[in-house]
Amino acid sequence: MQNDLFGNGTPTPAIGGDAENSQHAKHTPSAQDLRPPFRHNAPKGTSEVAAMMIAARTPTQRARIYRAILASGAHGLTDDEGETQLDIFAASYSARRGELAKLGLIRDTGNRRLTQRGCPAAVWVAVGQHVGGEA
Repeated sequence: MQNDLFGNGTPTPAIGGDAENSQHAKHTPSAQDLRPPFRHNAPKGTSEVAAMMIAARTPTQRARIYRAILASGAHGLTDDEGETQLDIFAASYSARRGELAKLGLIRDTGNRRLTQRGCPAAVWVAVGQHVGGEA
């Protein structure tokens, strides 16, 4: 059985066997890999404590972000769009999205859209979504 990715007893979604998916499925992270990181150079009792405090929320955030990216279909979501849609702080959103990418559940389409500040941002889709010629 695969890891409980979303913290609710549900196994990690299966990754298909096609060539596109297999390149993303090189590593199945352990629960240790999915714990929130902390900065080793932060003052004692700050970053590590903060990481422990949010650890219980990370599976829920990860699930919400995955569902939003999945629901966006081939259009995908940028981090900026997802943060706004889900009302999740940027640091938390990008960390959870990074975990989903590391798990091989989502991928960068190579397309870019502008953020609210006018900067180009990667467009993410669930693995298996076919993306058109959108830029």
